[in-house]
Amino acid sequence: MCRATNRSGVDETQGNFVCEGKEAIVRKSQLSKEMQAGIQSTLDLDEHGLPLADFADVPETFPAPKFTHALNNVEIAEGSDAHFTCRVEPASDPKLEIEWLRNGQPIEAGSKYIMKFEFGITTMYIKGPYVEDSGVITCRAKNLSGVDETQGNFVCQSKLTYPAPHFTIGFDDVTITEGQDAYFACKVEPTDDPKLEVQWLRNGAPIEAGSKYILKSEFGIASMHIKWPFPEDSGVITCRAKNLSGVDETQGNFVCQSKLTLDLDEHGLPLADFADVPETFPAPKFTHALNNVEIAEGSDAHFTCREHIQHPILQLALMM
Repeated sequence: MCRATNRSGVDETQGNFVCEGKEAIVRKSQLSKEMQAGIQSTLDLDEHGLPLADFADVPETFPAPKFTHALNNVEIAEGSDAHFTCRVEPASDPKLEIEWLRNGQPIEAGSKYIMKFEFGITTMYIKGPYVEDSGVITCRAKNLSGVDETQGNFVCQSKLTYPAPHFTIGFDDVTITEGQDAYFACKVEPTDDPKLEVQWLRNGAPIEAGSKYILKSEFGIASMHIKWPFPEDSGVITCRAKNLSGVDETQGNFVCQSKLTLDLDEHGLPLADFADVPETFPAPKFTHALNNVEIAEGSDAHFTCREHIQHPILQLALMM
């Protein structure tokens, strides 16, 4: 009913309304025919906007991957971003998988390694790489039909370049009696290179640090302390320093005499006849003096000097 009223009177009209029930869920589209036609025409196109009818006869299987554009070698300075790009077919294979590797080890995508694959173009960005990120970069593509890969060398050069190591002070030959400790020390430059590696060797074979061989490298001073050596520990001692720019080394002979050998003279006769002869040593003499040291309050201070005589009762004292 619809009723109209004003100051002069009232009038109304009415009619019957019947609503017939349908299914509980509306399954038919409520869009107009024109809108439905527009949506269907969009669904009939592929991701490139081409009619799907042209690919109706394409089989579900795809050929094995093949890189049509390989990776290039990349060389950058430390801190600069690196970019790798290659192209692989078939680009439309939904089962195609892309994997990136460095020196044969998989690279995990993240904030540093950003990987993308679109329209057959696969890319990887390395943000802020370091020298240790250098290596052989591999991009591997795999689908149900096979595998293909492409490789390129990645070199990240350090911004800070240091000269090749140089020993400014070597060490002398050392001769001791069995049971006495032996000490070797030398000085190498540059002292502030974080990539500088120091290695000790005996007769060309590396010496492993441990309770017998105590190795240290501080402030450019490389030292080795041999505790309770035996005659078989004798040989040519080498200290080798290596960094990204080169290698240098210094050598000295080490002789550990057996106590049994010391009981005989050069003719093989017993030394008992000379037991009353006192053993004399020259006065101590420093071959490497102390340097002046100036540091900021709170920092550690380091002093080094060398005395050339190995005297069993030599005493050292530090005075401030």
